[in-house]
Amino acid sequence: MATLSARMAPEITRYFLRRIDVPADAADLLNETLIVAWKKQRTIPADPEGERAWLFTVASNVLLNHRRSSTRRTRLIAALRAELTVDVADDRSDVQADVAAALRELPPTEAEIVRLVHWEGLSQSEAGRVLGIPQSTARAKYATARNSLSRALRHLGG
Repeated sequence: MATLSARMAPEITRYFLRRIDVPADAADLLNETLIVAWKKQRTIPADPEGERAWLFTVASNVLLNHRRSSTRRTRLIAALRAELTVDVADDRSDVQADVAAALRELPPTEAEIVRLVHWEGLSQSEAGRVLGIPQSTARAKYATARNSLSRALRHLGG
């Protein structure tokens, strides 16, 4: 199997390069082809011609799977984009815009704790875990952020 891989790798790589849009994918496709070949090495024909044709068949199947996955991924991305496309300017109230502006003024960790707690519904402890900080630090940063936001929003409200 090792000699087949070494001998055929350049040919199989060229096979992929002539058929794909992203040249960097050729190495991954070659790797996948060799993995499949290694798993099915008992079915490799004994003669050199049969061996070569067999490996190209494996490569062809790997390429078909790659194309199907790419098509599926492209469709999913398009569907997700369509679902997530929202006119943020029209969807925000003045209060939401004020809160967003006040959040941008906070240090990044404090702003993220507020978002995690209020937008994602996490507890302060869970938010701390997400951010990789101790619970006590998360609670302190949340309290500081809340006070800062309160002051900023009072100032904006007049």
